[in-house]
Amino acid sequence: MGTHGSTRIIPEEFTASRITSSDTRYTTAINHINTHLTRKRGDLQRLQTEVQIKMEGVSEEWNKEIEGLEREIVYLEEAREEAEGLLQSYEIFAKGEYQGLGWGVWKEGGP
Repeated sequence: MGTHGSTRIIPEEFTASRITSSDTRYTTAINHINTHLTRKRGDLQRLQTEVQIKMEGVSEEWNKEIEGLEREIVYLEEAREEAEGLLQSYEIFAKGEYQGLGWGVWKEGGP
């Protein structure tokens, strides 16, 4: 419990069983712990900053990908609308609905 990896955070001579309230080693142990605590807080802050920077970069990449997909969807929707319009035109011609406008040729066999 007093170890981190293979390095002891609190040296054996500073464990609770060897510390008394009047012992100066108690203050030394607290200072030792505070040193490690300060170092770990600095490590955590650096890591959080690094993660934030990386996430911003990833976010930017995701936004570009999303924008690209949105453009493709708009293009495909427009293409579908155009194809549907052409299909409707073909169906109208195939049914001969324009016969009265001189398009009766379409009734016989289509384009």
